Amino acid sequence: MAAPACPACTSTALEGFYAHDDLPALCNALWPDRDAALAAPRGDVRLAVCTACGMMTNTAFDPAVFGYSPQYENSLHFSPAFQRYATGVARRLVDEHGLRDVDVVEIGPGSGDFLSLLCRLGGNRGRGYDPSHDPARATDLDPRVTIEAREFPTDGSFRGRLVCARHVLEHVPDPTELVGAVARGLEPGGVAYLEVPDGWYLVDRVALWDVIYEHVHHVTAPALRRLAADAGLRLLRAGTAFGDQFLWADAVRADDPRAAGLPAADPGDGARVEAIVAAARRFGEQARLLLEAAAELVAEAAARGPVVLWGAGSKGVTFLTTVEGTDRIRAAVDINPHKRGRHVPVSGHPVVAPADLVADPPATAIVLNPVYVDEIGAQLAELGLPTQVRSPMHLVHPTATSGAPGAGRPGRFP
Repeated sequence: MAAPACPACTSTALEGFYAHDDLPALCNALWPDRDAALAAPRGDVRLAVCTACGMMTNTAFDPAVFGYSPQYENSLHFSPAFQRYATGVARRLVDEHGLRDVDVVEIGPGSGDFLSLLCRLGGNRGRGYDPSHDPARATDLDPRVTIEAREFPTDGSFRGRLVCARHVLEHVPDPTELVGAVARGLEPGGVAYLEVPDGWYLVDRVALWDVIYEHVHHVTAPALRRLAADAGLRLLRAGTAFGDQFLWADAVRADDPRAAGLPAADPGDGARVEAIVAAARRFGEQARLLLEAAAELVAEAAARGPVVLWGAGSKGVTFLTTVEGTDRIRAAVDINPHKRGRHVPVSGHPVVAPADLVADPPATAIVLNPVYVDEIGAQLAELGLPTQVRSPMHLVHPTATSGAPGAGRPGRFP
């Protein structure tokens, strides 16, 4: 059998650094009852880092384990904090690139919230492709938006002045195919917008709850640059956002006048890759310590009284299915109304709305994403609940620095 190859640069210089068996195959597909949730499909993770470009991939991924359907629900737009973030991104794209009265395309738009923002802010026409799209959940879809519930076409049959792929690249087995489709779909003078969870954040911050089966890859800055260059794109502007959790880039075609002088490769990427690989080598031991500390946190919280976990998304599902003792957590809380009354895959925890806590207030709410801590604290105060918010994000302090000397931060572009 041939050695696995890096999906970004095709190198076989892959080094395994983390493994976990029987994770939920789809964190964001919740189930109607506990029995169905306990029997949900599972998959194994074998993370390996490419020592040539810094891409990370699950070498045990099997696409036959699951398929995306309308059961999949991962919208974050019910959060005011995320709404502010998404609106800021959409407004920047419209203003910086003059996207007014043009065709915009999004691969993987979900319920179409971001695509609708682009249309409202710029008077644009939107088209999306997403096999998990459910029209019943698209309650605020702009009338100028059309979403087809199918895989995105790779033949260049769509065209847009803006083509977006937000939090899709990490889900597809062949990321080169997706970035190539984005490049082929650009109109002359168009711009591509790519956004992914930052792989550097994963290993540097020991963001263990971001290790999920449906994320086939964890993309880093050097790997994203390589993927873009191989697709005939040049990065116009790029960086990190949302508490450094997201890596993003605006890109144009290599034959676009704006690409003049933009390099396909960056000399600093070699040092960035070295820092990424070093952080990956530390990750396994730090993940073990974090799991132990998280189990202690749950036990300590349960001794004080009822405990809930806030957030029935990928981070919450991973926590509930990997940390010892989470059977003592009463429920997962989520502000997304489409998740209420459903159950977490593999662990079987019920999902409740914040208002459901009033009748029997929990003593502790565990919050996994630091971006939402203030927002959740405000919601608890508004409900009149004295619930203490605890976050396990800082239970283990990474030994990595934010970039080796002279390397620049691996998650950022010069």
